[in-house]
Amino acid sequence: MPNGKSYNASLAKVDRASRYALADSLRLAKETARAKFDETVELAIRLGVDPRQADQNIRGTVSLPHGMGKTVRVLAFAKGDKEKEAQEAGADFVGITSTINTLVYKIIGQPSIKEPALLKGKKIAISRIGGVSDFSVRFGLDRWSLVPDRDVALLQVGGDPEALLALQNKVVDAAALSEPFATMAERDGYSVIADLSRLNIPFTHHGIGTRKLMIQERRDIVIRFLRSYLEGIYVFKTNRELSLKTLQKVARLSDLSIMQSIYDDYSQRLTPALPYPTPAGIQTIIDQLAKTRPQAKGLNPNDFIDASIMKEIEDSGFVKRLYAR
Repeated sequence: MPNGKSYNASLAKVDRASRYALADSLRLAKETARAKFDETVELAIRLGVDPRQADQNIRGTVSLPHGMGKTVRVLAFAKGDKEKEAQEAGADFVGITSTINTLVYKIIGQPSIKEPALLKGKKIAISRIGGVSDFSVRFGLDRWSLVPDRDVALLQVGGDPEALLALQNKVVDAAALSEPFATMAERDGYSVIADLSRLNIPFTHHGIGTRKLMIQERRDIVIRFLRSYLEGIYVFKTNRELSLKTLQKVARLSDLSIMQSIYDDYSQRLTPALPYPTPAGIQTIIDQLAKTRPQAKGLNPNDFIDASIMKEIEDSGFVKRLYAR
């Protein structure tokens, strides 16, 4: 398809053989903008590193001087007067489901590391400080009488693909991996030091939340949405073929056998038909937070959840009818 006049006019302003100074580049970017919306600019910097190596991955964030032009929502943990202040400022978020209500990470290590005690003095890959993998590893280390950042070093490497790569390249001694990467590592001969999901620790790992105001003023919409969500869980738990194809597509894996073992575990053991939000799952988070943030002590987990929608749907017989088909 030939280019339009506007495109050709913009192209004529740029000499592709020239190197422009930053100020000139910004000027040209503005002059050649053709869309009616705010366009983006891609910046590429040659650093001379090999991004395939886990220890050479570079990540970071940039705070723009005028923000992103979007409203940012912040979840606040507060009590007493501070809780009232937060509520007055519009903090009224609550969880209405807990689709996976336990830790799901596996601690996968080099073949020589067979048990948690051998992690002392070692390095474990996590996604980022403050993330679920970080939380999971710290929780496990506490149980094994190991002190994070003293007995065991936690290295931020990115997502699960980067953590697995760091393990393969021996940059770390172990990694916190979720599926399908944990199973991939197992098949490559790495050791399963601990499957945290088998500890049956209540933990709100994955769920859906909304504002209390939404529940009060548009409860019918929340109910209809949650019914659709429960139908999705029903399909996931009962339609193995469709679920496997979907998982394989999302995970971009050609080996269907990996997804089969994961599907059985997640569909039957980890995902309930009625994913109630649980106070115990929130309490685990509060207890862990309190170790570094004393202000979290005494928080009531029931203040962060609303199980009334799920209860109303269950009482209506909706889920029973689904599984009676």
